[in-house]
Amino acid sequence: AALWDVDLVTGEQVVNDHWYRLHGYALGEVEPSFACWRGHLHPDDVARINQAIDAFVQGPTSRFELDYRIITHTGALRWVHGTGLVVSRDPSGRARRMIGTTVDISAQREQ
Repeated sequence: AALWDVDLVTGEQVVNDHWYRLHGYALGEVEPSFACWRGHLHPDDVARINQAIDAFVQGPTSRFELDYRIITHTGALRWVHGTGLVVSRDPSGRARRMIGTTVDISAQREQ
């Protein structure tokens, strides 16, 4: 699984090696960030993902799960299953930091 840790205030992201491979990059080829991840989202899934993230970041729930598509750096289309957990909120309750995993489920979706 690709592991990620996102600072929603700065947009900085810490990832494991699999995150690079999942997105079609060589290790260290790109600076991982929330913006970089967003740039790989399939256009048809962006509105649904934004809605889920907004509810997750602003809402009372601290966990999310979502299947969506990414377009890798090499142009391949992959279905992924993302899960996330808010681990830090500001005094108003808005998420500041979240961690999670992303797993390639393309083979399962093809079946």
